[in-house]
Parts: sequence; structure tokens; C-alpha cells
Amino acid sequence: MSDWLRELWRKERFIVYRQQFERDLDEGMRLHNELRKQEYRNVGIDDDSARYKAQRRFGNETLLKDLNYCSALLLGRLMIDS
Repeated sequence: MSDWLRELWRKERFIVYRQQFERDLDEGMRLHNELRKQEYRNVGIDDDSARYKAQRRFGNETLLKDLNYCSALLLGRLMIDS
């Protein structure tokens, strides 16, 4: 397959699956934070403090999403090039 067709196919797949990728990523991040918050609640930390601590421990959501997008793009590129 020619390079431009591979690139077109990669972009098309990314556009089609991007929304699902974003939903899955958001759900995974939400679940991670909820589980961490529950751990803090189980040791007696109040709800507001537990939520704050869980978010601080998780880190910058925007940065993590960007890193995941870049990783997904790189993986997609590697799969097409192979």
C-alpha cells in the first residue's frame, strides 16, 4: 500500500475511533480516582479531603490525556508501518 494511503487510513481510523478512545480514557481516569478516593475514605479521611488527595496523587489530567493521545498515535503509526 502506498504511503499516502497508509497515512489516509491511519487518520481515518483515528477520527472514527477518537471519540471512543476519549470516552474509555475518561472512564479509566474517573475509575482510578474513585478507587483512590475510596481507599482514603476507608482509612477515615473525610470525603472532601479524600477527593483532593486522590486528585493530587493522580496528577494533571490534561497532561496525562495528552501523553495517552501521543502514545496511541505512535502505536497506530508503528502498526501501520510494520
